[in-house]
Amino acid sequence: MSAKKVDGLSAPAIRRDPYKVLSVPKDANDQEINSAYRNLSLNNLGVPIKTSVNVNV
Repeated sequence: MSAKKVDGLSAPAIRRDPYKVLSVPKDANDQEINSAYRNLSLNNLGVPIKTSVNVNV
């Protein structure tokens, strides 16, 4: 068997350091990690957090 380079969707994922992704230090506690994860997910959600609806009837 020869090793082949795999491109596309079946390519193996590149592992990223979760501490760098979340921008927290390696000695961060659970609360800091959870907060950073929540902030990252809300920022990438694409939906405004606070919305105001003006309904003129």
